[in-house]
Amino acid sequence: MQRLRQYTLYHTICLLLKADSLKYLLDSPSSIKNISKWRCQLTEYDIEYVPRTSVKGQAIADHLAEFPIEDDTPINSDFPDEEIIQVDSEENKFAWKMYLNGAVNSTGSGIGAVLISPDGRYYPIAAKVDFPCTNNVAEYEACILGMQAAIDFKVKELEVFGDSMLIIFQTLGQWKTKDAKLVPYHEYLEKLEENFEKISFTYTPRIKNQFADALSTLASMVYADQIKAPPNELRPMAVPWPFSMWGIDVIGPINPKASNGHQFILVVIDYFTKWIEAITLASITANAVARFLKHDIIARYGVPETIITDNAKNLNNK
Repeated sequence: MQRLRQYTLYHTICLLLKADSLKYLLDSPSSIKNISKWRCQLTEYDIEYVPRTSVKGQAIADHLAEFPIEDDTPINSDFPDEEIIQVDSEENKFAWKMYLNGAVNSTGSGIGAVLISPDGRYYPIAAKVDFPCTNNVAEYEACILGMQAAIDFKVKELEVFGDSMLIIFQTLGQWKTKDAKLVPYHEYLEKLEENFEKISFTYTPRIKNQFADALSTLASMVYADQIKAPPNELRPMAVPWPFSMWGIDVIGPINPKASNGHQFILVVIDYFTKWIEAITLASITANAVARFLKHDIIARYGVPETIITDNAKNLNNK
């Protein structure tokens, strides 16, 4: 630095560091005499300490610097297979492809599949599931829907792609089907596979399965005419006098919790006057429910004739 002082004194110096220890010693006050002396001498220079965050490119440069190539080393400029202009992939050009997905949300369940012919034509298929189901059941339904459509098209070679690891690996036999609800679906898929000369199943990320994902989501949001008549004849409940019939229910858990840490609300309503009594609780237990009924209902309004619950454990002396 002293020899180059006339050049470096009026310019900013970038000092590359392999570790922050040198920067710490030069920037922080030290009781060591030599380090303090060096630090004082370097203060007249405008030095910026730059840590080496990435060493990938520097490692190559260091290697070339430590092991230089001699000038008389011959350089091989031959490019292998330079006469090859085009390389064709080995994948089957005569096989159909199928992408599948199932969607389950608050509005319903939907399934979707996309068949792609060897010449690049797309055949989308979507349907709404009219019964409550899990996401795995919806995935199986989507696979069955697509395979049945492929059979109708008289497809003999099919490549199936799905973003459900459970369905794909169960179909390949790598995972066992333990869920009793999925066993009939798995057995039915094995029967459908007999209609193809060649069929394969491959897991694909959801980002590559957006078409089928969009179809299943749209199908789940289709509103059809549904019969909402009660299974039995509804009869109005007669309440003879106020506070003789109460309904009790639990709301929660509530997020975020209340300031006192409670996350459940125990609500009781009178069917005659619609009067409401409620209390917040940290946890719902049989003792807490009994204590609330004793002090807040029976002690105030008398013993009710009927208490209507949903037979939950905490309301069923369990």
